[in-house]
Order: sequence, then C-alpha cells, then structure tokens
Amino acid sequence: MKILWKWDFNSEAQRIIHTAHQIIINFYQKNNFYILPFKKYKYLCNGENIVYFPKINTKKINNFWKKVKNVNISVWPLIKNKYLINYLINYLKNDLKLKPINNEKLINSWKKIEKKVIKTIFYIFNNKKDKIKKIIIYPTYFGTSLSFNNYEKNNNEIKIFLRCDQKPLKIIEGILSSLLTNDLIKNYHASWRERELIIDFLIQNTRLYSLIKTTYPNDSFYSTTKIINRNQINTRLKKKTISFLKEIGIFSLNSNNNNIYNKLFSIYINKKKLTNLTWKERRVLKLFKEKKDDIVSFEDISNIIFRKNEEEYSLFAIYKFMSRLRKKLKENNIDDKIIETVRKKGFVLNLKKL
Repeated sequence: MKILWKWDFNSEAQRIIHTAHQIIINFYQKNNFYILPFKKYKYLCNGENIVYFPKINTKKINNFWKKVKNVNISVWPLIKNKYLINYLINYLKNDLKLKPINNEKLINSWKKIEKKVIKTIFYIFNNKKDKIKKIIIYPTYFGTSLSFNNYEKNNNEIKIFLRCDQKPLKIIEGILSSLLTNDLIKNYHASWRERELIIDFLIQNTRLYSLIKTTYPNDSFYSTTKIINRNQINTRLKKKTISFLKEIGIFSLNSNNNNIYNKLFSIYINKKKLTNLTWKERRVLKLFKEKKDDIVSFEDISNIIFRKNEEEYSLFAIYKFMSRLRKKLKENNIDDKIIETVRKKGFVLNLKKL
C-alpha cells in the first residue's frame, strides 16, 4: 500500500471549495463549529471546532455561493470549473502570497508509527485489508482539522485533507472515518454525530491509542464528540464568526441565512425567540425541531441532561425536566401542549397545535 503526500495550489483551491460548500449548507454552523478568517500560519491551540477560510471577495466571482452549494463533495476533483479554480489559485498565489506547506516534520513524525498503525487498522478490519491500494494525504491551510473521502468498493483510494496544525493522530482518525463512513450510513443509518462517536470510541479503546501514547506521550486526543457537544459557547469566537460570515457574503444571500448563528444558539418557535432557557433546555428543544414529527426518546433526552452524570438517570428526573420545560414555554406565551407525551417511548413536538 502506498501512502502519498501531495500539496499544490490546485488541491488548496479544491479545499476552499469543499469548505465553502459546508459553510453555505450550514453544516459547520449547525454542529457548533466557529468559522474564522485565515491568518497566515496562525492557528488557535486545540482548534478542533475551528474552521479557517480565506477572506475571498466572493462578489467578484459570479454566483460563487450557488456554484459551491451544488458541488458533490464525495467526488474528486470537486469541481472542474476552470475559471473558478484559476481565480482561487491566482488569489492564493498573488493576493494571499501563500507559501507551500513544509510537511517534513509531520511526515517524519507519522513515519514513526505508519507501518504499525496500518497493520493494526487492517487487523481490526481485516475484510478491507486488500481493497485499499493507496492513501493520499493533502496537507492544507484551510477548513476543519480533518476531512476525508468516503471509501467505496469501486475506488481503492483513501483521500484525506489534513490541516497543517494537526498531528499524526488525526491521520488515524481520517483513515478510520474513510473506511467506515459508508458502512455506518448504509447499514446503520448513522448520523454524522453518531459516526464521530464511533470513530472516537475506536481510537480510544483499541491498540491504536496505546500505540500513539507510547510514541507521542505528550500529544493529547481531543474527542470530536465531546467538543461539538460541549455546553460552553465561546462568545468571542461566536461574534467573530458572525462578523466574518457577513464579510464573505453569507448573510446577504437571502433571508433564510440571516442571523443563522443567533438562531442556532437561541431557539425560535413560530418565529418567536424563547428566552430564559438553560443550555440543556435549548439543546432538547433543538432536538425536537430536528426530529420534526418523530419521537424524541427518553434515551435521546437522557443523553443531553445526564451526559456528565449517567448514574443519575431516572424516568422521574426526565419527566420533571420536561415539566419545567413546558413551564418555560408557557412563560414565553407558547402553548405547552405542543410537547406531547408518547407513553413508554418519549415525547414529540406537535407544532400543528400552535
């Protein structure tokens, strides 16, 4: 199996398009990522939920956001529009004056464990051992800490975008994610968050983790699941994100995108902003809205309200929590009967009662 490292201005242009696509479909915003302007070679420590995007004047590119929204990010190259690619490459070279990434330190660090990692991964997933012929790693300045293609039987390559401030552990996460994502979606209908949880579990509970800790004792593993589910909002980064999204033309596109971050960190029902809600209450109501007419199970709610103290789980506590939540709805002049109890199963949000 070959492991190749590739960096050029074309791959960076493709990475910008990938990141722009995820921005315009609100993927990052919905999953508690902060989107910040790229500043040359400066990255925040432990920036697992940080997305870096260049300050492109998107107004100079005809229908930029429409074009990137329609991109299929599961294929490579993402886009074959020569004008757009050439514009981005010219921007990176002449406006941003971007220098090639120096991979040497990261490559040497990875090579210390490369053979053992690959052997361990395909020991665990033996059925995929002979199907992967090549792993291509694209170091990048932009986007999230890691992105990857979804491995399919008719394509024997794994492709990983690895942000240049990351460490070898992220490569392991990328390989596992690429190998397993399609299986988890097709066989188990796993959501993005559920897939992240499974990958985090595999890294922390197999020989891979001990291998990393033995080789790099000072490196820390920052679980994606914990980061995107944490209840603390960084107000400073939130404000920077909102300001930057306006600057690159997101909020001016249409009314559906206006105040997207305010709506994500607040809860609106029937266009009315609810006040005086705790973080857990906001998270539960957000889950109700995501599920729409589907049942929100007792387990779904317990994962939010008992996530740090699972031993405190009880149905009584869940019903008490929901009683307080209904009371908060009343205080906001919302009919508390919109949350209906489904016996022995959970609750459902019935907005038709408004």
